[in-house]
Amino acid sequence: MTVPPNLRHEVTCPGGGRLVTIFTPGGFDRYLAELATLTPVQLDDAEFIRELGERYDIWQESS
Repeated sequence: MTVPPNLRHEVTCPGGGRLVTIFTPGGFDRYLAELATLTPVQLDDAEFIRELGERYDIWQESS
């Protein structure tokens, strides 16, 4: 299954199972590495977190 960019989605498997997720374009690992270095002040800054998510193309506006 391919999920287009900016499409909200979720996966469920009532009978159990495993899920393998491949993120493309790559970079999610770099997002997590950068996220791990943030200070508590940065983590509490919604604008900063939004900009970080946009930089790594993972930001989804809440509806």
